[in-house]
Amino acid sequence: MHTMSASTPSPLSAIRLDRRRQLIVATVSV
Repeated sequence: MHTMSASTPSPLSAIRLDRRRQLIVATVSV
């Protein structure tokens, strides 16, 4: 696989995880 990167294997996944994290943090913060 030429599209494989050690630094960013799946940017989309990372963004999704980041969004989920933000939502969880917001819910816990409230």
